[in-house]
Amino acid sequence: YPIFNILSNESLLKNFYEIDEVSDSQITKLILSLLEVESPIHEEEVIKRVSNALGFARTGNNIKNRLSAIINHLVWNRKVKRTGNFLMTLNTKI
Repeated sequence: YPIFNILSNESLLKNFYEIDEVSDSQITKLILSLLEVESPIHEEEVIKRVSNALGFARTGNNIKNRLSAIINHLVWNRKVKRTGNFLMTLNTKI
């Protein structure tokens, strides 16, 4: 996935044991970086890719809930646009 190419030089891409070890700002950076490259993209795919980028083999409920909460915060604060189940940058034209 392109997200790995974008972030491969950053210390962010390490394997975490628990989602609680990852800061909101790190997750936000991954989400926004992904959306800059691929947009629009289904919200479930964003969650899956960010989870994988953080080194998680599976995307369980704790990870889904945490990433969904951060995505909702980004949408609420108008950093990301949601149309149906798809997320995109604010300047994405459909």
